[in-house]
Amino acid sequence: MKASLSLFGLAVMLGSTTLAAPAVAEEGVAGPDEMVQADEAVMEEVVVLGRLQSEAQALMQDRIEDGAVVDNLDSDSIARMGDSTVAATLRRVSGLTLVNDKFVYIRGLGERYSSTSLNGAYIPSPDLTRNVVPLDLFPASIVSSLSIQKTFSPDISANFAGGSVNIVTNPFPDEGFNFSAEVGSGMNSESDDLISYAGGSDDKWGTDDGSRSLPGRLMAGLEQYSGSLGLSNILDTLSRSNGQAASLADATAANQSLLLSLNRNIGLDLNKGSTPDRQGRVTIGNSFDIGQDFQTGFQMSGAYDTKWRATERTSRLFGAPEQQFETENETTQSVNVTGTLTTGLRYTTDHEVTLSSIYLRNTDDEAAISDSYNENRLFSEGAGFRNYRFEFEEREMW
Repeated sequence: MKASLSLFGLAVMLGSTTLAAPAVAEEGVAGPDEMVQADEAVMEEVVVLGRLQSEAQALMQDRIEDGAVVDNLDSDSIARMGDSTVAATLRRVSGLTLVNDKFVYIRGLGERYSSTSLNGAYIPSPDLTRNVVPLDLFPASIVSSLSIQKTFSPDISANFAGGSVNIVTNPFPDEGFNFSAEVGSGMNSESDDLISYAGGSDDKWGTDDGSRSLPGRLMAGLEQYSGSLGLSNILDTLSRSNGQAASLADATAANQSLLLSLNRNIGLDLNKGSTPDRQGRVTIGNSFDIGQDFQTGFQMSGAYDTKWRATERTSRLFGAPEQQFETENETTQSVNVTGTLTTGLRYTTDHEVTLSSIYLRNTDDEAAISDSYNENRLFSEGAGFRNYRFEFEEREMW
């Protein structure tokens, strides 16, 4: 018993030597409330400050780390700009030029040097005469990010020349329901002398109702006469089928009968007057939570715009500009129809299945009158040549 007390006293003595100030606590035992108060008095407040990297800083960091010259725009930046189409958004990027409010040229180069892709997949141009996609057909509401690459890298198509625009779509909005509608109109004071003709009932939608298609009777005649409706071919075919020589009058009658089956109501109207531009766009989307880990939704939009434009062209012969020349008055009705649908299913933040569907229709309906004078019919003689031209070009892409 004495040995135990001596060891305890030695331990207390050593503790008192090492921690002299707190040794007074041995005089009494503190209760629970007193211990809590003592801890609160001794405890100091520790504040840790943190700052998230801004979106602009993140984009700048991506540009620094990327091996190619790339400009990026995210959905937040696009939303702050307030632009409704991809074309209007890209005009704010340095090095890009917006032509006709829909075509984007990179670094001042023409359309043949630019390409467009959707989620990494190349988009062919709906216009066979152009190599550029009209980006005013894509609403900004479906865009998650835009990437504009100005130098070549091994991961892009080998036909890269001047620049590439990659549109990354968002399958559904991150912030729930959204809806927007736009309506616009305009007038071109220089397009008041318009030329039109009796087309089809669906011309305002940029599609033909069948008025311009070859009639079934004519298609059957082409098959019957082996693809040629010339008089000599019809005469030979009738002679072989009848087993005796056919007359030229029979061949002429068959030829005229087939040609009369064509739609001949294409007379020009020179007094149409001016027609205002019309355009509209509707966008709607929503997202839904399924449990704690799954999220789904959709984003869809539709756009329509039409406009009439009149142009006048004059070409003259250098040696006799006042006697030999050609003038052409042309009116073009352009119709654009666009539909987009994106949907998907997301699991947490790392897994996503998406579907993007885009429909584009771009139609130009042209009517023109040209008057020309050449060495055989000079302008001073009062007689020349007049030509009427009709062209209906409908382009569609899914």
